[in-house]
Amino acid sequence: ASGSNGPRGEGAFPPAVPAIRLVPGPDVAGIDSATDLACGTSSCCAVDASGLISCWGRGASGRLGNGSTASEPGPVSLSGPADYVDVEVGDAFACARTTDHRVRCWGYNGNYQLGNGDSTDSHVPIEVFRLSP
Repeated sequence: ASGSNGPRGEGAFPPAVPAIRLVPGPDVAGIDSATDLACGTSSCCAVDASGLISCWGRGASGRLGNGSTASEPGPVSLSGPADYVDVEVGDAFACARTTDHRVRCWGYNGNYQLGNGDSTDSHVPIEVFRLSP
């Protein structure tokens, strides 16, 4: 077979995209030693070396996990124990894994994404019932 970019590799491909150069930015106040970081469309969360999660950004639906729906320009600590190892942030919710392999989620739950069996938003971390040891 032939073609401008066919399976035999004939033809020219679009020019290569230049490499992205990462430049150190300012530190996030309140995050001393992040071991994990995740950002969604309007909020971010970081886990520090002590297992504490701090989140910042838009707070609607409780997506910052601090018991409030207020937006925060800087990190606020997640409600509950500091026993986390990693975090993932979705569009309006987040989930994190604990040191004992439990999963807790918080934020918007209109599509049952928090995994607790109902569709009520949670402003604080709640345990995902089927994933606990």
